[in-house]
Amino acid sequence: MLGAWGALKRLECTSMFCRAIQVPASLRRPERTVRQQRGASFSAIANGEHGGMSGRQLQDQVIVITGASSGIGEAAARQLAAGGARLCLIARREDELRRVQADIQAAGGRAEIHAADLADGASVDALCTRLLADHPRIDVLINNAGRSIRRSLRESVGRHHDFERTMQINYFAAVRLTMNLLPRLLEQGGAHIVNVSSVATLMSSPRFAAYLSSKAALDAFARVLRSSTKPMASPCRRSTSRWSRRR
Repeated sequence: MLGAWGALKRLECTSMFCRAIQVPASLRRPERTVRQQRGASFSAIANGEHGGMSGRQLQDQVIVITGASSGIGEAAARQLAAGGARLCLIARREDELRRVQADIQAAGGRAEIHAADLADGASVDALCTRLLADHPRIDVLINNAGRSIRRSLRESVGRHHDFERTMQINYFAAVRLTMNLLPRLLEQGGAHIVNVSSVATLMSSPRFAAYLSSKAALDAFARVLRSSTKPMASPCRRSTSRWSRRR
């Protein structure tokens, strides 16, 4: 782990299933339900439960979160801010980002916002330029932004844009953001990269071909990135235990 999380210098890239975070009912979109996981939430981890990081270890860590205006991203931002992290909140909807930022600051947390369209490569590049200019060190990158399309393959015939749009957000945006920041992350001695994935990638769920394909691609990218950065890389594990100290 790096910085306050240990003395080892390495880059850790992992894929986190979306069920690894508890999203309060008040933060869920009416049309969606995010399954609650069976283990610890970010708040429990930030409080040092289950062998996870304590608030002291989170203190002053610079954490970049995409898709931070709602759902998993918003819930993670609130809980990590409560642990003392310095947050960079990224999403397309600036008004929603300001709402989350105001709530975090009202609770005594620290958060800055960056409105960006992650589906646009130039917007991602400009975002990375700002992040690198504003922060000499970035401790954690959480690639959480995503979209899902629920449509059977029969109904998807002729709808190539369904796959293209899903890949653009779920895969290409995360890869572009990661690769733009990677030189700095390696130069500073390492960092954490967390990709929010889905347990459904282990299944063959009907009507989610576009979504699951994009998440599976992101999982594969994480595994290759981990192996490519050896000896700086550490093992990839799909559970909230990735936030725990290596023993």
